[in-house]
Amino acid sequence: MSEPGLPEVSAYDEADLAILHALQVNPRATWNRIARTIGLDPGTVGRRWARLRDSGQAWVTAYPGKRDLERLCFSFVEVRCTPGRIGEVADVLAGDPRVLTVEYTSGSRDLLLTVLTGSTDGLSRFLEELGPLELARTQSQVVSTLHQDGSRWRLSSLTTAQQQALLEPRAVTPVESRPYTEAERVLIRELSKDGRRSYTELAGVLGTSVNTVRRTMETLLGQGKLTLRCELSKEWSGWPVSAVVWVSAPPDRAGETARLVAGMRHSRLVAGITGGQATMLCALWLRTPAELQRFESELTGRVPGLRILDRSIALRPPEADGPAARRVRTPRGHRRAGALETLSPPHSPAASLPPWNPSPAPGRRCAPRSPNSATRTSPGPRAAPAGSSAIWCVTWSSTPRMC
Repeated sequence: MSEPGLPEVSAYDEADLAILHALQVNPRATWNRIARTIGLDPGTVGRRWARLRDSGQAWVTAYPGKRDLERLCFSFVEVRCTPGRIGEVADVLAGDPRVLTVEYTSGSRDLLLTVLTGSTDGLSRFLEELGPLELARTQSQVVSTLHQDGSRWRLSSLTTAQQQALLEPRAVTPVESRPYTEAERVLIRELSKDGRRSYTELAGVLGTSVNTVRRTMETLLGQGKLTLRCELSKEWSGWPVSAVVWVSAPPDRAGETARLVAGMRHSRLVAGITGGQATMLCALWLRTPAELQRFESELTGRVPGLRILDRSIALRPPEADGPAARRVRTPRGHRRAGALETLSPPHSPAASLPPWNPSPAPGRRCAPRSPNSATRTSPGPRAAPAGSSAIWCVTWSSTPRMC
């Protein structure tokens, strides 16, 4: 543990970081393949991964592909709470399967939500259902283009040659949008709990053969309809600061700006958005808050006419027993069921917000923070999880927070 006032350093050793980087490149690589690539024994690789997974420091999850996320309504919702109610509101929102991430933030908003619904109508219903929470203000921003999510972020432990050795020779041929079959939905849902589940286990759940499961997974990956992702706890990674920046880019330079930001080391998620003056939202992982200013300075210096409209730093994750909360602090099985539910009909009574039960005691605060808590796009739980996902950092959340 670092001294008070000093930035956190990574709690992973070099072997851990090499294994995690290998799983970022190929989340279902065999222990033999990883061992050959990084120079460890397969048994050692397996034991180290089990320790990281069971302690909640890393996990492998799955969620729909980028094109299918864009077909749905992926949005960010800023929430300003009435005084003294932030913790209770976060608890309620964290229990909603449409809410991928809930982050306590600095700045003009108390909470920033990543929300995934089946359509803009679904988002409208979600916002209407916030009424009983007696919020001071909400503002939604719909993602028009998802340029990059957190699945593309990498550690820097392996050489280019080592990363190439881990890649599968698979040609990705995206297809026009088509509905997921029931078997595909079940498969993605099971992989979202543990993206490294064996083909035999998955075949048992689906009631089919191992070869059928293998072919279905290869088809989904090849068509770009499935994303597998190894995620690690932000707090243990050496990148403990999470920030979001809202940007207005010149319309004729929007694509160039998105590619530039996506290529910057700190970038986790880059999304084109509509619903305000900002045209782009960038989610970042930083080593210290000071790096945020350097990021902004570099970006504005490289894109003439670009304006930074707002920025916010994540303060802490929620502590409720909901999908968004469980995903940030439970050891394994990080789920993206919130995202997966939207592959079915976009709205049902089960997808509504949990009942609002204001605490009679004013000034209530959330429970003490778990040592394994971390705000990440990825979801949880180990024991008996109700839907969740991440982005995904923002992160889909698991997105992702797709971040």
